[in-house]
Amino acid sequence: MRRALAILGLWGACLLGGGAVQAAGLQVSPVTLTLAPTRQGDGLWLSNTGTAPLDAQIRVFRWTQVDGQDRMEPADGLVVSPPMLQLPTDGRQLVRVIRNGPPPAGPAEEAYRVLVDELPVPQAAGAAADGKKSNLNFVMRHSLPIFVSPAGAEPAPAQLRWSLRREDGKAVLEVSNSGGVHAQLADLVFTGADGRTVAAYTGLLGYVLPGATMRWPLKTSPAALAGAGRWQVMIDGRTTDANLAPLAR
Repeated sequence: MRRALAILGLWGACLLGGGAVQAAGLQVSPVTLTLAPTRQGDGLWLSNTGTAPLDAQIRVFRWTQVDGQDRMEPADGLVVSPPMLQLPTDGRQLVRVIRNGPPPAGPAEEAYRVLVDELPVPQAAGAAADGKKSNLNFVMRHSLPIFVSPAGAEPAPAQLRWSLRREDGKAVLEVSNSGGVHAQLADLVFTGADGRTVAAYTGLLGYVLPGATMRWPLKTSPAALAGAGRWQVMIDGRTTDANLAPLAR
């Protein structure tokens, strides 16, 4: 039987202020970790609130940003244990995230992502609850950011440089970070000189890692964002002004 596998990507960063990621019975908590140089590791709790056992695979990747895009590559700077597990209904298990070696030499933190995949359960033909054949097996992927602080002096806070321009009929936001730690950006709002307020981007934009530049096309029309005004954005859960030059009309 042919089976299509639908995977929905959930970035742990999308939940501002912590908590758990929940879908299809699988929960992961917390949604992000930061390893201090004095700590060799930490833990993630996986739990199953569904009505059937589930299998999960846990992998870790080095996370960088190149040419305005996220990039993940296999890495051995962090390891997870166990890398695979089965959770019974109402089951809960700790997954260790362990630094494999000394902390970074600095001056900036290192970034990783832990992927937690719920594995598909094979279904026999005609096994759907409504008696009809089903060839879709929905599972979830959770992608959780992990930051490893460097040894020595505390890294410099995020230093952001902002720009906004038109490209192919869209407004494109570009943000560079010259600091030593990441910045999480969300809820970009423009208030024009006439007092009108436009939600340029609602929800999580993403992260800007140390020494990286990220680019995000905005869904809002450039005409609605043109001219002088005030820009505000949520950075690491706090609303602040963004130093953006006016977008030309």
